Amino acid sequence: MASEVDTLVSDYNRKFVSGNFEFRLGDQLSKKIAGNGVVKAPGVYVVYEIAREAVLYIGSSGTLRHEGWGKQNLRERLRKKQDGVGRQRFYEEKLKMEGLEAIRIVWWATHDETNRILPAKAEMDLLQAYYDEFGTIPPWNKKA
Repeated sequence: MASEVDTLVSDYNRKFVSGNFEFRLGDQLSKKIAGNGVVKAPGVYVVYEIAREAVLYIGSSGTLRHEGWGKQNLRERLRKKQDGVGRQRFYEEKLKMEGLEAIRIVWWATHDETNRILPAKAEMDLLQAYYDEFGTIPPWNKKA
């Protein structure tokens, strides 16, 4: 039986423009992002440990303000900082520390010409589904 997170991910795959890519030690994150069609749109993303298909992190990009969308679209957000360091370094350190071979980053553009779902709502829906299943948030998330 599929988990709540799996069901939501399946729904997102049908509903939104999406994509994914793997990141391993030695990869250049910016090249992975550019080469795998990550769009410049607001959305959400999930980082998985590939070996177990376990969710490590759930995040979003794009903040709606009165004057329009903030600067961070999916393409920008996936390159920016996490825990005070650039994501290239953050992911490399996590792979080394946790002995992971690779991670998979799956993304969805939730707000575009076709869909008008705020990324914060989509992110909270994913976090809620994860919480319902595991009673906590993903290990790389600091807060929900």
